[in-house]
Amino acid sequence: MKFVKFIIAGISASAALALAAPAHAQDSDQQAVIERAEELGERIYLYDQAAWHTTDAMLEDLADPAAAGVRGWVVNAVAEADGGGHEAVFFREGQDGLEAAWSGRYDGRRVRDARTYDNGERPLTSEERAMAEALDAPFSIETDYSLCSERINRVVFPTGKADGSLYVYLLAPQPAMDQIPFGGHFRFEVLDGEVVDHRRFTNSCLTMALRAEEGQTPAALTISHLLDDTPTEIHVLSMLAARLPVYVMTTGNDRVWSVEARDGKPSIETVER
Repeated sequence: MKFVKFIIAGISASAALALAAPAHAQDSDQQAVIERAEELGERIYLYDQAAWHTTDAMLEDLADPAAAGVRGWVVNAVAEADGGGHEAVFFREGQDGLEAAWSGRYDGRRVRDARTYDNGERPLTSEERAMAEALDAPFSIETDYSLCSERINRVVFPTGKADGSLYVYLLAPQPAMDQIPFGGHFRFEVLDGEVVDHRRFTNSCLTMALRAEEGQTPAALTISHLLDDTPTEIHVLSMLAARLPVYVMTTGNDRVWSVEARDGKPSIETVER
């Protein structure tokens, strides 16, 4: 029997039943925020998946990345005409600047076009270099953010703004395949190597199990959210990682939202209570 996992004390039976109720329309400004969260959350997930799978493939070719000088990686979206998916470029410091040590394209099923580069063979493009240099920008400023894990995953990609800025996400990794971290995620906007904006997504660390003590698998996850009036890209990312709907209760406007996949794409909608 499937169950819905709630983490809010005292939730009523009527609220639980409301999770299946139809959504109502959003105003245009709010809808734009929602669509942006859907887009960013899916993008983070796809970039992170590409990094994960290509790392495994890279280690088959470079048994000791540190000895090969690998400092990190950046991910490029690949056009459908070129095979689609996402290319991860693992870079090192070369004689003339940052250069590729290894690259591979993850198409959503497997890693293709894996290639190891000789010294000086493949300099990073200007876009790749900007992303690589932005990865360390979050650590150049003082914040009161507390990391929730000794390890941290980093994802960087263009914001899509006309100024050419980049988003750098610091993400708490999954402690285990059956656990989803909702806390410990941060976003930094970087322009010309400088952090121009940043935010946290929760006020504390929070990890949710995908199985109950009885071994049951939940039908959905539910979480309260204090910092925004709508779900964020992190709720979308968590839904995709968990492969379960996530119901978000935004306390500022006392609304319940469903975050789930519809026709293979993330969808955020309100539900009647």
